[in-house]
Amino acid sequence: MRSKLISLFAILFLLCGCTEDGAEKKQTQEQNQNHPDTKIITTDKIEDIEAEFERADENTLVVFDCDGVLTTISWDRAKSNRQTILVNKKMPQLVDELQQREIKTVVLTALSAKASKKLQNPIKWRIETLKSLGYHFEKSFPSLENCWLPMPNNQPDSAYDQGVICCGRTRKDDSLKAFLGYASCHPSKIIFIDDSIRNIQHVEAFCKERRVVFVGIEYTEEKKLMERGE
Repeated sequence: MRSKLISLFAILFLLCGCTEDGAEKKQTQEQNQNHPDTKIITTDKIEDIEAEFERADENTLVVFDCDGVLTTISWDRAKSNRQTILVNKKMPQLVDELQQREIKTVVLTALSAKASKKLQNPIKWRIETLKSLGYHFEKSFPSLENCWLPMPNNQPDSAYDQGVICCGRTRKDDSLKAFLGYASCHPSKIIFIDDSIRNIQHVEAFCKERRVVFVGIEYTEEKKLMERGE
C-alpha cells in the first residue's frame, strides 16, 4: 500500500510539473505575441527606423531588404546611364551604429545568386556595391563561411556570403529560416525592413511560429523619391 501511495504521489508531482511547464510556455508565447514592440509600421521617414533601432539589444537581429531600402537606381538620361545610390544617406551610419552595439545585421535580397549573362557572380557584385556605398554587413558573422543554404520542399537554393542572403525565387521567410539554422542564430527579436508588405507579413508569420518578437517596417521612402522625380 505504501509503495502504491508513493507511486501515486510521484505521478501527481510529474503531472503538476508538466502543467506548470506548459503554462509557462504558453505564457511566454503570449508575452511575445502581445509584446509592445511586436508590430508592423509603414513609414517614409528614416527617423522612424532609427527609433526602432534604439529599442534593439544584443539579442536582436536586424534584417534589411536591399533594393528600395538600402539602395535605389538613379538614371542619367543624358548619358543613358544608371547608377546605384543610397535611398537615404543616413542609413549606412545607422547600420554601423547597430554593429558597434554588437547587434547583428544581415541583408535579405530577392537577387538570385545564380550566374547569368549579366552577372557571373551576383552575390559578389551585391556585396561590392554595398561596400562602395558604405555598408559592411560582413562584420556581424565574420567567421561564417559562404554557402548555398539548404532549402525544404525542393525550392530553389538560397545563398549566403558576407552578411548577404540571396533568395532568388525562394520566399524570404524560408531563406531567413535556413540562414538562422546555418548560423545557429536564435534572436529573441527580429526587426525587418522591406518595401514589400507581403514579404513583411511572411516573416511576421515565421516569427510568431518561433515565438520571436517582431517589428516589421514597410519602408516607402524610395516610392516618395520616385514620385518627386528624384
